[in-house]
Amino acid sequence: MTTTTRMQPIFEALKESGPNVSDSVARISLLAHVLDSANHKARLRRVGDEDLLLYDIPWEGQNIWGATAGMLLTFTRMLNEGVT
Repeated sequence: MTTTTRMQPIFEALKESGPNVSDSVARISLLAHVLDSANHKARLRRVGDEDLLLYDIPWEGQNIWGATAGMLLTFTRMLNEGVT
């Protein structure tokens, strides 16, 4: 299934000081984690009569999955392929 929904990633500039620096560093760390394909975990899931290959991205005891993981993996592929 395809849709006409468009997503636009937003990145913020990091300031060197301030109360939210640790939050910003955590977001940068998450981005680096997501962009590293070694962190993309494939799994087979049975849906009806079909086996689907899905990807999860484990992160600090949590699991990024479903549409969120799909968008992040597509974003990663686009960056790697130089798509603008």
